[in-house]
Amino acid sequence: MDVLWLGATGGGSVPPQLALCEAFVAAGHRLRAVFDSDSVAQFEAAGFLCEVVQLPERPTGLSRPEMADWVYANRFMGPMFNEALRSAIDRDRPDRLVLDGFLYDAQVEARGAGIPYAVVCHVLVGAAWGGPGAEHLDRNHLAAHNDRRRNVGLEPVATVRDTLLDADWFLAMTYDVLDAPNARGWPNRHYVGAHVPAWSPVDIDLPDGDGPLVVVSFSTTPMGQGSVVQRVVDALGQLDVRVVVTTGPAMDAIRLDLPDDAVAVPFVPHDQLLPDAALMVSHVGHGSMAAAARHGVPILALPMGRDQDRNAEILTSHGIGTWLPPTADSETIAHTAKAVLTDATVRQASVAMAQRIAQHPGLDHAVALLTRPTD
Repeated sequence: MDVLWLGATGGGSVPPQLALCEAFVAAGHRLRAVFDSDSVAQFEAAGFLCEVVQLPERPTGLSRPEMADWVYANRFMGPMFNEALRSAIDRDRPDRLVLDGFLYDAQVEARGAGIPYAVVCHVLVGAAWGGPGAEHLDRNHLAAHNDRRRNVGLEPVATVRDTLLDADWFLAMTYDVLDAPNARGWPNRHYVGAHVPAWSPVDIDLPDGDGPLVVVSFSTTPMGQGSVVQRVVDALGQLDVRVVVTTGPAMDAIRLDLPDDAVAVPFVPHDQLLPDAALMVSHVGHGSMAAAARHGVPILALPMGRDQDRNAEILTSHGIGTWLPPTADSETIAHTAKAVLTDATVRQASVAMAQRIAQHPGLDHAVALLTRPTD
């Protein structure tokens, strides 16, 4: 089967998309990839030949809400994705389309093309609808989005994100047991798991000592997290723990002031560190939250935006951790981290969550869904 994939970069979306792309190819299907210029290098490094959607440069000096609006207007809902999709279909019409869930206008283009298509979302469904982010998106983009829908004969939607309901398959790349109990039960939604590629292990010298291992992992995209991570490191330096900080490209690891029992590295796969960890301290982006839950590791969350406040509320409702505001001082963080580390109930709930996640189907389930014959 010929699959055309249109992907985009958006706060941790690349690893799960890459894992699903690899699953399609492993199952013997032909995959053509069209990705934006910010993420294409990761796919090419994995052996995919990609067409590139060139993104405009991010401006400087914008506030966080202004930057969010600019990203939606000029990237996720920019015309270049629609044009790239039309061009790829005209050259070689595929059997299936797969689109990143952020590309709302391109999804309208896909429906107009009349090709069965899926959208992939790397978030908790219960965290993606409602809240300030959705309200901001609708306030600034709903009218223009509905104009595009009318142009291809589709009815207007009440919210931009309701366009996901048009897809033949809405693939939620998370775990149903981790999602909010009140997540909407749409007929096209399928939970396919929070998968990432099988990253190669990274050589790392863990701190010496016998203290429990704490993994500190914040966003791979800039969110002003430097001062928060430093306060977390200062807090953990007050406890008898060993600390590994994964900074990602958004931070410079060498600028952190680290105690003797801590190390900072740009990248280590979560699946390499978390089997030995007793706690994760994180902004609780979906990828970090799902990784900790998959390994039964309790979470101390300091959410910094996007869907993270809601993720923090959801993990607390499951009893697998707790959360603090990102403005919390080091003493408060230290006290809370110690409380989570010594809470047997939280540990038991985290292990139980991991056991439930272990029963979740793998990516072969998603591939089978998309490639079965349609009416």
